[in-house]
Amino acid sequence: MAHEVKFSVPVRVLGKSGLVVRVWRTGTRGKGRRLYGRLKISQGRIAWAKAGTEDWHEGTWQSFAGMMRRKKR
Repeated sequence: MAHEVKFSVPVRVLGKSGLVVRVWRTGTRGKGRRLYGRLKISQGRIAWAKAGTEDWHEGTWQSFAGMMRRKKR
C-alpha cells in the first residue's frame, strides 16, 4: 500500500490554529485513492484522526517524540 501526502503550508508563523495534512492511501488494482486520515499540526500539539471520524488522538510534541523513539524498526 502506497501513501500520498498533499498539504498546503500557510504563509505565516504557525499559531494555535495550526494546519491539517490529509494523508491519502493509493489503492491497488485500479481502486484509485482514498483518504487514510488527517494529521493536525500546531505549535504545541500533534493529532491524528482516521478517515471518516472526528475522533482525534492527540498529544504534545514531547509525547510524540517519545512514541517515535519507542517505535524503532
